[in-house]
Amino acid sequence: MRNLRSFIDENAPGVESVGVGPDQRATFVAFDALTKLETLARFAAENSTPASSLSRLDAQFQQNLAEISAYIASAETDKLTLLSGARASSLTSPFEMKSNSESFIGRTIATEGRDQPIPGIVGDEVFTLAITRLGERTDLTIDLAQIDGPITVDSLVSFINEQITSVQGTDQNGDPIFTASGDPAPKFTSRFAVSTDANFDHSLRINTTLFEEVRLIPAVAEPSLFIASNKSALIGDDVVRTGITRFDQSDGTLVQKSTADMAGVDRLATEIASAEDDGATVAASTSSTAVAVDGDGFIYTLGSSTGDFGNQRNLAGAASDVVLTKMDSLGNVVFSRLLGSSTGAEAFSLAIDSQNNVVIAGSTADNIGENAVISGVDSFVTKFSSRGDELFTFQVNSASEDRVQAITIDQDDNIIVSGFSRGALDVNNPSAGGRDAMLLKIDGSSGQRLDATLIGDQNDQQGNAVAIAGDGNILLASNEGGRVILRKVDANDFSSVLFEQDLGAIDRSGEISGLKVSGNDIFLVGSTDNGNFTGTAATVANASSGGREGFVLKLADQGASATADFISFVGTVAFDEINDVALGGSEVFVTGTTRGDLEANGRVGPRDGFVARIDMASGAISEVQQFGEMLTNVDASGIAFVNNGPSVLDRLGLPMGMVDRFVTRTIEDQTTARAGDFFEISINGGRRQRVTLSEGDNLLDLARKINRLSFRDEVQAEGSNNKLLIRATGSNQVDVFAGSAERDLLGKMGIEPQRLLGTTALFNLDDETSADARLGGVFAFNLGGALGLSNKQQAAFTLTRIQESIETAKRAFRSLSPSPLDDLLNRPGGGTVPTRLQNQIGNYSAALQRLQGGGIGGTGFTI
Repeated sequence: MRNLRSFIDENAPGVESVGVGPDQRATFVAFDALTKLETLARFAAENSTPASSLSRLDAQFQQNLAEISAYIASAETDKLTLLSGARASSLTSPFEMKSNSESFIGRTIATEGRDQPIPGIVGDEVFTLAITRLGERTDLTIDLAQIDGPITVDSLVSFINEQITSVQGTDQNGDPIFTASGDPAPKFTSRFAVSTDANFDHSLRINTTLFEEVRLIPAVAEPSLFIASNKSALIGDDVVRTGITRFDQSDGTLVQKSTADMAGVDRLATEIASAEDDGATVAASTSSTAVAVDGDGFIYTLGSSTGDFGNQRNLAGAASDVVLTKMDSLGNVVFSRLLGSSTGAEAFSLAIDSQNNVVIAGSTADNIGENAVISGVDSFVTKFSSRGDELFTFQVNSASEDRVQAITIDQDDNIIVSGFSRGALDVNNPSAGGRDAMLLKIDGSSGQRLDATLIGDQNDQQGNAVAIAGDGNILLASNEGGRVILRKVDANDFSSVLFEQDLGAIDRSGEISGLKVSGNDIFLVGSTDNGNFTGTAATVANASSGGREGFVLKLADQGASATADFISFVGTVAFDEINDVALGGSEVFVTGTTRGDLEANGRVGPRDGFVARIDMASGAISEVQQFGEMLTNVDASGIAFVNNGPSVLDRLGLPMGMVDRFVTRTIEDQTTARAGDFFEISINGGRRQRVTLSEGDNLLDLARKINRLSFRDEVQAEGSNNKLLIRATGSNQVDVFAGSAERDLLGKMGIEPQRLLGTTALFNLDDETSADARLGGVFAFNLGGALGLSNKQQAAFTLTRIQESIETAKRAFRSLSPSPLDDLLNRPGGGTVPTRLQNQIGNYSAALQRLQGGGIGGTGFTI
């Protein structure tokens, strides 16, 4: 069977015996093809079939499944209507348009009565409640010392609302407004309330409006670290998990406080679990590469996942797509955004500008940027607003391989990109041979390239890390042939290199993983096997332990050069790497991975994550915290430092920053779809008509476009109730087709291609009552959804579904065969059965026996 290119064989043994009718032939050919598909699925599901063969089997299965589905959908029939998908007159998108949330419920803070003191509240805490109405911000000081008596959830809510309503509203002339009874009319409508759950636990609820934004700002907060890490279990079938771990600084010591795990949803595996009466949602492999915190205290993590995130559908098959997730300070997910690649994408770097917009960088083979016209794997830079709206995507449009390694934001909010390219960027930036270090400046407003340069010779160079120097110029660090090269590039003219310094050898296997600047101090971090690396002449603050280990190199920026200050190695005699760096106060924080005991007796799993605190002046390691899980590799990938960490807001179960959850109600901003994506609709077998997404379209706009395809209401669409509904009317047939792979609007909205039949056609509601009119009917083969052979569980599920489809083929065939006997039995009088009729009955009987026997002789297929 492996050598069969096609499972559709209209000349298969037995086809001629069913007669010349198109219905009989179509059903028999479909049955023949499905039995071959069943053989493939059964072989994959057998315990003796090695798992290593499933990928090949699944590829063949998907190819032949698509072929059979297309045949069933297009087969010529008379009295039968064959559907490759489900039997339906309408479809409704799984995608649901989200609305603004005008209320926020915090964490539980009281488990006793509402009149009992809130645990952990002393009574002298202070925070600011900032309410912005129509662009005008008012700051209200919430001083808990002003509350008389015990501070309970009721007394706290009452006090906060008193502060809100104490601000009197004014009219357009600035005159105060009064109520009908003569009392001052409050300016704001936002209010606090108590929320009580089914267990009678209490939390604070904040009710806002569309016209007001509510922010919470603590008066006093302690510093915190947020570390992104990936976890892969050595035993079992668990997928890679990712999470954010918070470390607070309590009395000068790092204390691990909480971990928020994140994972996409494996849509197909979840469908299989649901079919097997196991209602569990199945997680998809999800990893992180970077983490950052914005000015309001929201945490962003960048990574990759093979799964879906709500309305964000992963259409890259088994490949990963890039995912950006925003969380509040309590660990609640605000939104997740997939890049929307159909071929897969990798994530590399993350940065936040002064307006709290988020910039991510990675690579993909898809043409996702407006400037992308050349195929191949290219780097991209995408900017999102703090709401999660995509502002622009820039794609490096070179004919050769290129990759972004790091990004940073300059003082004008322009995006500085470092990486490498194997070919020319344009005529002004030719390749010098091999990999050249790449440096780009992208306009932070328009997404247009402002400057670019390639640095290199016939050997390999790559820009591993980039930062803005104290004087505003660009610092670029690269590993070139195993040596660390630090350059300063003129921020206004990338062709001008202000200095270039060779800092010594870290070997070809060495890595540069971060570059940070504080004033004129430069901190370069990475990993090396060379314990003698000193950055040319740095004082060794903490000596090498031998083997591979991380390093922190401090240099002083002298303007036209840099001088080495200290180097501190972080490692054990085992294997250690530093993956990221953050600066906070007078300290350097690094995170990474270790196979040893960086912290005394701290090793938990085969590979643990760690965070180390290093004095910025001396290079002394003041503290190391190691974290891990039994029988699990934990790899810390990113770190972010914030001054405004734990505060009274944590004890009140409230997040820092804006509590409103505003969204943009367009299809582009709530799915991975982009303007220009499309699907097609054919009405009653007519030509395919394209439905294309335009910028700013919502569901109502899309519904109007569909309705304009038909002037006689053969198809109707609605975009109300936050979902898209497409309906075939009367006896009409509506076929909905997917767009091209990169531009499939249907898939990005979670809709499968399918044929819809109006209720008259679907349920045969015509006026004919003759026996001949009762023949045939509508038969749905249900060949959509989670069909595949990628693992044993899916193969078993698929085998059952294919067997059900084979039974459908049998029922469809049987629906055609009774008519000769019925006519004969109902005919008045006796006599001899005509020879023609005897032959026809014989043919039907022989064909039915083959169908009911579950196979066709003479095929002789082998896997």
